Formats: sequence, C-alpha cells, structure tokens
Amino acid sequence: MTTTEPNRWTDRRSDAVSARKEAYEQLRRASTWRLLAATKAPAVLAILQATFPAGDRRLPRSELIARVGAHLPLLHDDGAEEPDAAEETEGEPRPGRSAAEYVDGWVREGYLTRRDDPQRTETTFEPSPATIDAIQFIASLEEHRPTTTESRLTLVVQQFERLAQETETD
Repeated sequence: MTTTEPNRWTDRRSDAVSARKEAYEQLRRASTWRLLAATKAPAVLAILQATFPAGDRRLPRSELIARVGAHLPLLHDDGAEEPDAAEETEGEPRPGRSAAEYVDGWVREGYLTRRDDPQRTETTFEPSPATIDAIQFIASLEEHRPTTTESRLTLVVQQFERLAQETETD
C-alpha cells in the first residue's frame, strides 16, 4: 500500500523544484532568454552573427547600420502577421522599420552594447554578453545535431533485408 503523506525527500525535492522554477522565471526576463524567444530570433541572431564576425568586435554606428541594412529583408520576409503597436516589443520587427530603428531597439533590449568613446567621433556598438551567450548556445545546438551517415543507412538496409528474409513464406 502506498501512502499519500509527503515525506522529507519529496518535500525537499518540491522545494528545490519550486526554487529552480523561480530562478528560471527570473532568467526568462534576461536579455539572452528574451533574444532566444523573440519572434524573429533566427533572423536577429543570424544578422548579428554576420554583422560581428570574429575580429569585428566593435563597430561605428554608420557601419553597423549599413551591415544590418543589407539584411533587412530577413526581418520582413516570413509572411507572419506583424504585432500591433501596443503588443510590439523593442527588438521585434514592425513593417518598414529602418536598420537604425532595429539597432536602437536591440540596444534597448540588451542585444547590443553602446560605447561612447571620447577618442572616436562616432558612437560604437558591440554584441552584448547576452547576445554572445545566445549565439554560442545556438552554435552548440548545431554541433550536436544528429546526422545520418552512410554506415547508419547501411545498418537500416541490412535490418530491412533480414526482416524480409524472416517474414518470407515459401
């Protein structure tokens, strides 16, 4: 017979699960999570990754806007309904938004870090630590994606042949 009374193990386990849930709720408000959950996350991540290749860690505003502008169609092309202005978040697309508007929104969302350098005439931008984390996370998913190899296909074909032989009637 099982008992429905909680015991110390389930109480502690439940407390740990509740604490973890609360921690995840707080993380959900962080820039990394918001970026990964954004409607246009694939486009935004691809654009930011292409805009800041290795070695181009910090860009002047004009160069950043030009690079983002070259990829604007990616932010407008999936045919999904755009959110109403009241529902729109800063980093999300709106029909007709310019590259400068996206850059400003991405700064407000924490995807880009703005640097005012007195030695430079123009403000510079770089990917935020949250953006770098998001890009690294996505890259790690790509690295671990299973692939079909010739040896796996050969194994499947051999199994089908064996099954066919075993089920043949004379």
